[in-house]
Amino acid sequence: MNILKTIKTIALQHDDLPAFHASYIVLTFLFAALLNIGAFAVLVGLHMLLDVFKYREVHGLSWESTIHATLRESLTDAMLLMIGVVFAVYLHYSAGIIAVSGLLRSEGYILRAVGMFIPKLKVLCHTTGITASLRTHVASVQPWMRPEFARWEQVCCIIMIVTAALLAFAPGVLESSPEQITSILARELNPLNF
Repeated sequence: MNILKTIKTIALQHDDLPAFHASYIVLTFLFAALLNIGAFAVLVGLHMLLDVFKYREVHGLSWESTIHATLRESLTDAMLLMIGVVFAVYLHYSAGIIAVSGLLRSEGYILRAVGMFIPKLKVLCHTTGITASLRTHVASVQPWMRPEFARWEQVCCIIMIVTAALLAFAPGVLESSPEQITSILARELNPLNF
């Protein structure tokens, strides 16, 4: 019974506890470093499912408006994932720029780690923020319903087009076979592959 009281106290006062914030930061960095891009794609997918529920069931929007709002709300996370995938492919040790250009392996590994770590960290922080305030997130309607795209949304779309083109042209740029690029993508996007 004492343990339940302690848990309840922590749950109610966690915002005021410096130890909570310190452990949150450490765990966020740890998960971003250990999990691959596929695990974060699953997180983004779960967030999108939550938004479908939010817009369709809670706010009663039509399916068209629900899909529109869900896609626009997840645009930043999707863009970050695409950037991470491009770094994963182009700086992979077997087919990436590291192998093609003779870039020192240690520098390539550091660049690859940073290029994948930052998008994963941002997605994880966003997802945990939503989880921490789930009731507020579900109750609020984001301003995604306006017809025109905001400047940031336009930038996200342009970056996603560029990253998609980079992935499409990766076999030619990296002088690798399409099967090798597909194999790299399969390893990086499998959420169970650590």
